[in-house]
Parts: sequence; structure tokens; C-alpha cells
Amino acid sequence: MSRQTAFITGASKGIGKALTQALLERGWRVIALARHTEPLDALTQTYGDHCRPVAVDVRDAAALQDAVRTHIAAPAQSVHLLFPSAGLAHVGAFEAMPPEAWRAMIEVNLTGLIQTVQLVLPHMADGGHIVIPGSIAGATGFANWAVYSATKFGVRGFAEALRNEVRPRGIHVTHLTLGATATPLWEAVPGAWDRRNMLTPEEVAAWILHILDHPQSGVEDLRLLPPKGVL
Repeated sequence: MSRQTAFITGASKGIGKALTQALLERGWRVIALARHTEPLDALTQTYGDHCRPVAVDVRDAAALQDAVRTHIAAPAQSVHLLFPSAGLAHVGAFEAMPPEAWRAMIEVNLTGLIQTVQLVLPHMADGGHIVIPGSIAGATGFANWAVYSATKFGVRGFAEALRNEVRPRGIHVTHLTLGATATPLWEAVPGAWDRRNMLTPEEVAAWILHILDHPQSGVEDLRLLPPKGVL
């Protein structure tokens, strides 16, 4: 059986890194994009060229296109799993939020995700899987998270429409509605947040593996919350 290939953005931390490691342990080849790839050095040392870190900011369309060309198109490599998990959050009163902060969220969380999918989609294997990480903030609006919520509502709608476009190719699209997850995102969020009460990136990665193992189930939207609720 040929080795399967995953294309992951935001691969150096959080859920992206947890999924990268889990897939490598299963024998996958992972093209791991991140703004800073140093956190992936240990995985590269362990798994060699099965882990292929690529330094890319998803806001840089030209760099993203070059990464796809170099690591997928040129070697005629099919992608079996796409997980566009690069994201960021600026939290605070919308009225006082600097425009550059809310624009950055749109550029990374929505535009960056969409252009990643558009570039990789022609190289997806028939029967492949696109798993799109969303948020409970894409189903419920929270005060001080206005633009973040806007991006996540957009991601949810994009996933739903995309699913209906690629279904004829047998490509699965799963949207994850995630409650608070203990990722580095929370380091930039004001206030005291007990990450022990949150989902872990490893738990989310395990659910993604479960979805991959059961493609006949047709999981379209998976809602995962911490045991104590949203937070």
C-alpha cells in the first residue's frame, strides 16, 4: 500500500502539530506548513523526509502557491488529507480593536484557509478528506470575539458549500465545531483561563483519526466540547 500524504497548515503547534505527529506515527507523509518550523525539528529527526516542514505564512498567496507547486504538483503527489488549521485570535471590544488586528484574523482564519483549500483541491485524491477546524464561536456569538466569530461563521458556511461541490469526486469534507481547546491561541487572550478544563489538541487529533478510519460514516460536522461545557 502506498504511503498516504497529508497537507497541514498551522502544523507547528496546537491541533496541527498533534495531528502531524499522530499521522507520522501511523506512517503517513506530512507536508507541514507553519510560519516557524523549528518546533517540528524533533519530528523531522525522528521521521526523516516523511515529515516535510515548510515555512509559509498562509497570508502570503505566492509562498503558499510555491509550497503546493514544490511539494505536491512537481512530484505529482496526491493529497489524501487536507487540514488547514492556521489561525489566530485577537480578543477585545470590537469598537476599540485596531483595524490591523481584525484584518489579520480575516486574512488568516478565512482568506488563508480558503486559498489553501483552493490551491490543494486539484491535487486531492478521489476519496480524500478535507477536515476544516471551526469553533463553537462559529455557531454562537461571544462578546469580545466579534470578528473571530465572523471568520468562524464564514468557515462553517464555506465547508458546507464546498462539501456539496466535491461530493461527486468522493471527497469528504468534515467541519469541526470545537469548544475551548488548550492551544497557544489562549496566550493572547486576556483573562485567566484554566486550560485543564479545555479539550486537548491530542484529543481532537484522535477524533480526526477516527473520522479517517470510518469514511463510510460521512461525518459532516463534529461538535466537540470540554466536559464542563463551552469553556
